[in-house]
Amino acid sequence: MGKIIADITDSRFNRKLTNLYKLSVHIGADSLVYCIIDSLKRPILLRHWQFDPNDQEHLSATLATATARDPFIRANYGQVQVALDTKRIIVVPRVLFQKGKESELLYALTSPQADEEVHAHPVDPLGIQVIYALPKKIRPLLREYFPLAQVQHLGHAFLLALYQQRIQVDETFALAELQHQQLRIALVQEGQLQFFNTFKVQHAKDVLYFTILAYKMVDLDPLEVPLWICGHVLSDSNVVKQLARYVHHIEWVAMPDFLDNQELFAHIPTHFYYTLFHLHLLGK
Repeated sequence: MGKIIADITDSRFNRKLTNLYKLSVHIGADSLVYCIIDSLKRPILLRHWQFDPNDQEHLSATLATATARDPFIRANYGQVQVALDTKRIIVVPRVLFQKGKESELLYALTSPQADEEVHAHPVDPLGIQVIYALPKKIRPLLREYFPLAQVQHLGHAFLLALYQQRIQVDETFALAELQHQQLRIALVQEGQLQFFNTFKVQHAKDVLYFTILAYKMVDLDPLEVPLWICGHVLSDSNVVKQLARYVHHIEWVAMPDFLDNQELFAHIPTHFYYTLFHLHLLGK
């Protein structure tokens, strides 16, 4: 039926002001996580629902349970972004993108699937276009529960997080996110995106293999170029121990600088929700 495994609420949350707030929702393979940001760029609520990953009616059951049992998620918000995650996402340099050719570009690298729709969005700071596919039934289902929501791919928010990371750290680095047996990794060299991909992983050795492969694809040295980590991975996990054998500079992302009220989250691993914290930027 689902349970809440993380729940942080600022006492300043006001149900009468939700029309001024921004709601960001990430629906994963076995979870629904959402964050609410107020008009002063303060994250004032974060809630993490965990569900049975074996539920065949996962998405509809997740939405029905969360909206029925959680009064905060049902409020009327000024902006709503809902993100899902699939492996079916690519990036294209802006200069090579042609409007109307989204499906052709995506299917040149992935196999077409029945009953899906293809979308494209610019990521102007990186000079790229993100192209992804979602099942056609997804948007109508989501709008039953979030009528005014903009539906996004989580990878789009990841790329904006990558840009913010580029501003805050170095010009050459890797950013990896591990979520629901998926590894998403990007490498930036001298400020330019050089590699982006999503891989299915089951074991720590899979994460290590694809991470080192990404470094090799762009001829960067994992002994020299730092790897920043976000997503659902713990610092003492086998994944990190395996990576540390070959990547000498492993760092953990911090909460984005553009968000205030960070002390509210001092006692949770905020790198779990790094991409979620960037999701509201897609509504600008």
